[in-house]
Amino acid sequence: MARLYHLYIVNKNGLCLLHQKFGAIDVDSDLVGGFFSAIQQFMQDVLPIGDAQSIKSLDRGDFKLLIERGRKTDIFGIVISEKEDVQVRAKLIEIISEFENRYLEKLTNFTGDVEEFQEFKSFILSKFPSQLITPKHIPEIGLDTELTSKIINGEVKSVELGGINYAVTDEHRNILRYIDGQRTIEEISEVTQIPLERIIEFISLLVWH
Repeated sequence: MARLYHLYIVNKNGLCLLHQKFGAIDVDSDLVGGFFSAIQQFMQDVLPIGDAQSIKSLDRGDFKLLIERGRKTDIFGIVISEKEDVQVRAKLIEIISEFENRYLEKLTNFTGDVEEFQEFKSFILSKFPSQLITPKHIPEIGLDTELTSKIINGEVKSVELGGINYAVTDEHRNILRYIDGQRTIEEISEVTQIPLERIIEFISLLVWH
């Protein structure tokens, strides 16, 4: 999956309703909202009515803006990413859909208060958990000690995380053996010879559930 830098949910006027930062690049959310609003207005001025809604991406060369419009309200999801990515766009569509479903009444009768939307960040992070975990991250186990011991010893074959039942593999047990609050993911990968990507994916489940 492509590297993400920021995700924004803005309304048709360019007001940022929610912003989640993933990378080290700082971008003012108000500037993004204003820029997007200006682009929308420009497209409406130069293109026939209806065509302006078809803007899906903007390319700056070193990064892309992926854009998806809500189906029920005039909100837009904007992801600043290193490149176009089918997985990222699919997740963005899912995020916008869920945001509309949760806050449809508030969006329809919007009062200007964006604080009520901040709790939605947990849903965004559940869709892109690995974006916040790097090879230098020192992982901590989100499971209780007794359960962890049973998993490592092979007494537990599956674990429920976030309402989903996950089968425990030998690879998972091997990773857990080296999570000691001192080793980084990079070091665990070197010791276990398990690819960084798979360790990060597994750690993501533990962190966010």
